[in-house]
Amino acid sequence: METASPIKAKIRQGYLLRLLILTVACLAGSVWFLYDGYVAYPHQNQMLEAYLQIQKAYPDNADLVTEEWQRQAAENGWPIDFSGPAPGKAHSSNDILVQRALGFSLVPLAIWIGLALLSHANRWVKIDNDALITSRGQRIDLSQIARLDKRRWQSKGIAVVQDRQDRRIVLDDWKYDREPTSRIVEEIEKHLTPEQIALPANPSASTARTNPSATDKTQA
Repeated sequence: METASPIKAKIRQGYLLRLLILTVACLAGSVWFLYDGYVAYPHQNQMLEAYLQIQKAYPDNADLVTEEWQRQAAENGWPIDFSGPAPGKAHSSNDILVQRALGFSLVPLAIWIGLALLSHANRWVKIDNDALITSRGQRIDLSQIARLDKRRWQSKGIAVVQDRQDRRIVLDDWKYDREPTSRIVEEIEKHLTPEQIALPANPSASTARTNPSATDKTQA
């Protein structure tokens, strides 16, 4: 049996956009936490310590406290007016350490997601010349397919193609364009017997997914 024409599923733009958003969010979070740990929290502690020293110097004269605070605030670029009993909030060394640790921990995560974005940017999977081929150089001849695992196809959109040498290609319609990915799965099924296709033990229990065309339109 020959494939009528090539079927190619490219990486979904929505999937790449999610990776981009996650990368930016991790980088932004890292900057935020590091700024708090190295700038904002120590700065607030410094302001609070200065204010407490002024109060200690003039314990019974609120006017002098205000006057001295205004002078020091003007010299150091601190806010003259503030809400609450004192400027800033006390942050312990543990608070500062946690902010710095969170900031640094997000950097490798951002790099990892960013690299995943770059590596997926031009990926595709296709059926051509009676073979399942991927952009990463994987190839399985349709005549050599031993099993098509569709146990997660209905609920997750994931099907695993396995050949007789136990090489595998994963078809995932969350990553690849859904319509051509579905067509690829259908084309593979034409080359297999029912015994070669693994289905869920209880198909009726599988969660139905959103209509592909409707989903693609909303993400276009």
